Amino acid sequence: MRVADAMPDDDLGCLAAGWFGEVTPSGDMLPCSDLYGDPSFYIGNIAEDSLDGIWAGEMRRAMLDRVRVKRCPSRRCPSNGRGHHLNRVFRQVEAFRRCGRLDEVARWAGELRRVLPVPEHSFFL
Repeated sequence: MRVADAMPDDDLGCLAAGWFGEVTPSGDMLPCSDLYGDPSFYIGNIAEDSLDGIWAGEMRRAMLDRVRVKRCPSRRCPSNGRGHHLNRVFRQVEAFRRCGRLDEVARWAGELRRVLPVPEHSFFL
């Protein structure tokens, strides 16, 4: 398996962890498929709490702060993983946002929606 380059040393940290999550068969939710099985990164359980409550909850907020400050604890971020690709895309979006060019990102996303098929599986974003 090819291991992706380390996260850039910037103030953004892992952007992917804040934008998608993973749910285990028992309902435990965590922010990244590469942290799957690590109970120290569970942010709630959808069988016990609402998704809205988990997403806005203190456990998720604390975990995102932890990932931002200490960087990702995963020893690997596989180049075929969602987190790796989402971080690449989100960093590009953030660069456009910082330059006041989000209208270009919105136009790009709209064009993609017109040509890409509607996702039919939970693994597609």
